[in-house]
Amino acid sequence: MGPYILTIQGLEDRFAYPYPLMFALARMVMNFCTPERAMAVAVTLLNSLSVWIADRYFLEFIKSRLTGVRKEITLWQEMMAHGLILTMFFVSMLYLPYSASTVAGISRCMGTYTPNPLWNATYLATRPFSVVSFFAGADLLEKYESKASLREYLTFAVSLFLGALAKPSFTLVAVAVYAVVLLYRFFRSRGKNLIKSLYFGFCVLPAGFLMIYQFFGVFSGTDYVEEESGIGIAPGAVWGLYTDNILRSVLLGCAFPLLVLLLNVRKLKTVSWFRHAWQLWLSGFLMFFFLYEKGFRMSHGNFAWGYMHGMFFVFLAGLMMLVENTLQARMKKEKCAVCLEWIFYAAHLVCGIHFFLYMLAGQDPLV
Repeated sequence: MGPYILTIQGLEDRFAYPYPLMFALARMVMNFCTPERAMAVAVTLLNSLSVWIADRYFLEFIKSRLTGVRKEITLWQEMMAHGLILTMFFVSMLYLPYSASTVAGISRCMGTYTPNPLWNATYLATRPFSVVSFFAGADLLEKYESKASLREYLTFAVSLFLGALAKPSFTLVAVAVYAVVLLYRFFRSRGKNLIKSLYFGFCVLPAGFLMIYQFFGVFSGTDYVEEESGIGIAPGAVWGLYTDNILRSVLLGCAFPLLVLLLNVRKLKTVSWFRHAWQLWLSGFLMFFFLYEKGFRMSHGNFAWGYMHGMFFVFLAGLMMLVENTLQARMKKEKCAVCLEWIFYAAHLVCGIHFFLYMLAGQDPLV
C-alpha cells in the first residue's frame, strides 16, 4: 500500500500506475483526512460496491429460480440470498488453518492463490466493474448474434472500460476470451454474423485502446533499475517460484468449483454464465502459466491477478450452480452430490474466514 499512498501525494515512486481510477478517488477523499486513511477509505468503498453489485445480480438469480408464478420471494429467502453472496467475499484456498504457516512446504496463499486477495488494493478496486462485466458479457455472448439492446451493449462496454481504468488485470483475460469466441463464431457462421460481431467488438475497443496505452506506459523501454521491460514467455517459470507442484496448487485453490464443474460439465453448453466463468478462468490460467514480466517485476507474478479474477468467477458461478442444484435435487443421487458440493464450499469458507482473521491480526498474507 505504501507506493499507492506516495502516488496520491504526488511523490516520486519507482512504479508506474497507468490506471488512475482508484488513485483519483483516494485523492478526493484525501481532502478530508490523511493520505493513509484516504487510500483505505477509497479501497473500502470500491470493495463494498463489489459486494452490493454482486448481491443485486445474485438476488435476481435467486428470484428467477424461486418465484415461479409468484412475483415476490419471502423475506427469509431474500436474507438467505444476501448471506450467501456475502460468503463469496470470504472464501479462499484450502489449507490447514490451525497448522504452522506452511504444511509440507505448501504456502497458505502464494502459489495456490485465492479468489479474495484482500491485501491487494488494485484488485479490490477492479472487482466492482469486473462483476458487472462478467454478467453483462455472459448475457451479451448469448444474445449478440440474435438481438441485444443498446443498454446491454453500453453496460458491457462501460464496465469493461472502467475495469481497465482501475487495473487491466481482469480486462486483459476477458478481452482474450472475447477475441477467441468472436473469431470462432465468425468462422463457424462463415462470416454471416459479421455485423453482429462488429457491434460486440466496438464495445471492447475503448478498453482495448486503454490497455495498449497502459502497456506502453509500463512495458516499453527500461525500468527504474535499467533492466529491459516487456513481456516474455516461460511456461510455469513464475508460478514455479512459489510452488513445487502447480497441479496441487490449482486443486487446493479451486477444489469447490472444480467439483461443481465435474458434476455439471454438461451445463457448460447450455448455461452462459457457467461457461463464461470457466472461459475467464482458463484465460487467466494460461496467461499466468505462460507469461511473465521482464526485469525486476518478474518475481511479482502480476499475471496471477487475472488468474485470481478467474478464480473468483468460477467460485461465484459454482455457488449459483450449487443453489440451482439444491432447489432442483429430487433423487437421492442428486441430493448426495449437492451435499458434497456444500461440504467443499464450507471448507473453502472456513479457510477463508481463518485467513481473513490471520490478515486482520497483522500477519503477512503472502507466506
